[in-house]
Amino acid sequence: MRLCTRLVSFLVASAVLETASFAQEGKSQEPPVCRAAVGIEYLQRNTVASVAGVIDNDDCAASSGTFVIVLSVRRESGELVTIEVPQAWQRDDDRPVTFSGDYEIGENVELVRARVQKVTCRCGVRDTGE
Repeated sequence: MRLCTRLVSFLVASAVLETASFAQEGKSQEPPVCRAAVGIEYLQRNTVASVAGVIDNDDCAASSGTFVIVLSVRRESGELVTIEVPQAWQRDDDRPVTFSGDYEIGENVELVRARVQKVTCRCGVRDTGE
């Protein structure tokens, strides 16, 4: 049984440069795109990767979006394996959103790193990633 107590923190920012498209007459307008910053910490405990983080944006209060937690693990054989875990978030005010989760990574592996990718953010609506 392996117990690793390495704790790592880093920040990933999604710089979305898109602008909201305005509606044609009689059609609704797409919600504005915002820039979300995501900071995470991660830790391996035997067969589990524990990930905790915070999401924030300065563009709008009520907002939502999606992101993917990407876990890179090295098997005992030396093979590097990637595990992707899609996530969604939402807030109704201007306070940062916190999240945490435990993800099974298997036996006899080393958690090489965890990172966040594919961050989306929309003002005022729930973004389900669909």
